[in-house]
Amino acid sequence: NIDGYNSENYSLGVYSVQNIVTNDFQIGSRTALFPAPYDGQLDEIAVWNQALTANNVKQLYNYGVPNIPSPIGYWTMDDNEVSGSTLLDRALRLDGTISGATTGVSGQINEALTFGTSDFIGLGNSLNEVITGADVQWSISFWIKPASTMTLNIIFGKLADSTCTEDQRQFSIRLGASSRIDFLFYGSLVSSDYRNVIGTTS
Repeated sequence: NIDGYNSENYSLGVYSVQNIVTNDFQIGSRTALFPAPYDGQLDEIAVWNQALTANNVKQLYNYGVPNIPSPIGYWTMDDNEVSGSTLLDRALRLDGTISGATTGVSGQINEALTFGTSDFIGLGNSLNEVITGADVQWSISFWIKPASTMTLNIIFGKLADSTCTEDQRQFSIRLGASSRIDFLFYGSLVSSDYRNVIGTTS
């Protein structure tokens, strides 16, 4: 959903993960070996371990995260929730470690953080439960203000430093070509095996 309205989206059906890559979740970049840094401002990032309803989406756009119950991670990016190199999690679960991103810029709600070509926030591995197991449901919300039209810039993700193995999974949310926002899930294929691929739109 973009600005409270449905946009085209894709589902991989039951997303069962046997083995998540060990790299940290990151905001604003990918990995040290294959960085794809985001350039611009990010504000009000929140993650839920449930699928949000259409009404939830409207409430988020119009009134903000506090109107949707129980996010498992909520980073306002406000100046008063940055302490040194620590970005506080309003959900009191997963504080982030800031590497380079700076405060002091107006956000969509209060302040935002500015990311440059080598900036990111590390979140560790505590969100693994969000994308593991069968019948996984999760949602993410954020405000974005890119500084450029560059593509493949990672907004949020958990990716390997190299090709992942057959049973490993990784994902990212990134700026794509032609002003798209891409939601990507990765897993290696074995050429000698059949693999079921299902796509849906709603």
